[in-house]
Amino acid sequence: MKITPIDIERKKFPSSPLGYHRKQVDEFLKEVSRAFEYLIEESENLRERAETVEKIKQDLEETLRMAKKMSEEIIASARKEAELILREKNESAHRLEEEIERLKYKRESFLREFEILLKSYLGELEHLRSAEPPSG
Repeated sequence: MKITPIDIERKKFPSSPLGYHRKQVDEFLKEVSRAFEYLIEESENLRERAETVEKIKQDLEETLRMAKKMSEEIIASARKEAELILREKNESAHRLEEEIERLKYKRESFLREFEILLKSYLGELEHLRSAEPPSG
């Protein structure tokens, strides 16, 4: 059975030959009723505050979950971007190495061909000198 402050205030006790001081009992019941009413209000206030705190807790937990998810996504995105940049730089470095090797080969080819050409000219020059009549 749920007792309300009004139940306490309206409670009547039968008198007996030895009796009681009706006025004192009535005043006490009013005092108990007010105290009970205060406790009910305070209980309701505490329940509302507890609900508010629980809501705030849930909101904070959700915010924390979202922040964690966002940070994980940002980290994953940064890693992918770093991997892409690294791959592009490695590919660029590889292309430069290939270009350097190609230019080295081209230089060596040019030097061989130039040496052959010079030797050819020197051979031609010696041939022309040997065919020249001696001057004298």
